[in-house]
Amino acid sequence: MSEMLQKWSALKKSEQSMLIYGLLVVLLTMSYFYLWTPYKKSINDTQDKITHVREDIVWLETMSKKIKQLKTGSNTSVGSYSGSLIDIVDKSIKQNKLNEKISLLEKSGSDKVVIQFNKIPFDELIKLMGYIKKRYGILIKNIDVKRSDNDKLVNSRIILISNK
Repeated sequence: MSEMLQKWSALKKSEQSMLIYGLLVVLLTMSYFYLWTPYKKSINDTQDKITHVREDIVWLETMSKKIKQLKTGSNTSVGSYSGSLIDIVDKSIKQNKLNEKISLLEKSGSDKVVIQFNKIPFDELIKLMGYIKKRYGILIKNIDVKRSDNDKLVNSRIILISNK
């Protein structure tokens, strides 16, 4: 340590000043890259997350309104059907040109059909369910809808039951 002090005192005042200023520049640069930059990145990441959550909330509110519209429209008179429930559902899916989006269509008992869609536009799913309900009077017992990677597409699992 004393050796460093001897070397320091051997330097001219201008050399000492230059070293002090150089050290200050290095400290400021390090504090910028190791403190300020991560802090700003953290703030930006948080703001991005908030933006995505707000977009999700808007999407959920929109879908909630559409579901409420479907519920209020369900009091209208409905038609009936003859034949098996799975055949009617399969026919309706094909008529609405959604057969390439379906990953599962199976009969569950005598009066239930399970349908699973992957990456289907939510609007088209709602239209299909409305069509099936209005045209044939088939009821939705359970529906599970999850947002997929794309904002406008959903994955869903639906259990339909006969109204007979």
